[in-house]
Amino acid sequence: MDIEILEDKENALLGRREVKFAVKFVGSTPDRNKVREALRLKLGVDPKLIVVENIHQPFGEQRVEGEARIYQKEEGKKLEHGHILARESGTKGKKEEAKPAAPEKKAEEKK
Repeated sequence: MDIEILEDKENALLGRREVKFAVKFVGSTPDRNKVREALRLKLGVDPKLIVVENIHQPFGEQRVEGEARIYQKEEGKKLEHGHILARESGTKGKKEEAKPAAPEKKAEEKK
């Protein structure tokens, strides 16, 4: 897997770097964790500070393009939308465990 940084901008106001990248690969499409690891190795940053915003693959090509944000502090990630953070944590699409229903109260009988 070979990663290329297409654009790297510093956003001092929000305390992050905004990176556009392209990844060439062989075989199956890399997931967010593999892309995050490749960015970590290329840029030398803590993977906890990387948020992969999107990844898309042009049809029929063995490469993906995407955008990522690298925060200076982990608290900065609170600026991200909830669905993006859910993807990052791997909880998107997973349903919460069903809670057992509360026992029904019996209706008092009328006299």
